[in-house]
Parts: sequence; structure tokens; C-alpha cells
Amino acid sequence: MRRRELSHLEAEEIVKAFLSSSAVALQPANLFLLAAFDIAIRYSLTLYDSLYLAVALEDSCPFVTADAKLKQVLLKTPLEKTVQILVP
Repeated sequence: MRRRELSHLEAEEIVKAFLSSSAVALQPANLFLLAAFDIAIRYSLTLYDSLYLAVALEDSCPFVTADAKLKQVLLKTPLEKTVQILVP
């Protein structure tokens, strides 16, 4: 919507489809906040990125991102293998 590529109604339909999809499991952030805060402090990351990392760690799955800088920051840490770079 910010780029005006979608109308409000089109965007709303996409969000509704996303929320009703069984392929996506939404997690309440409060369950991961303490772990995320610890990750943020320990590795000087944003709480936003740290929440995704905390969920990935809890679910034993990778955190896939296009943020190469984040991957670089976590090199040679226990979280290095958790972060995978999305290759276009």
C-alpha cells in the first residue's frame, strides 16, 4: 500500500487470506519477550530481530532473512546457524 501498488481492499484481502492460512502459525510476542530481550542485550540487536530469533530457537527452525548485516553480527556466536540468508 505504501507504494500504491495495492488498493486498501486488495491489501485487506491479502491479510485476511494470510490469517486464515494453516501454513502460518502466529505466535504471541509476550511468550518470547524475555528470551528476545536477552538476545537483544547479549548481541546488541533490535528487539524486533530478537523476537524472530527467539521464536526460531524455540521452534528449532531457521530464521530466514535478507538482512546480511544481521547474519554478519551473529558470525561466530551460538546463533550463527540459526540465521539463514534469503537468496533471491
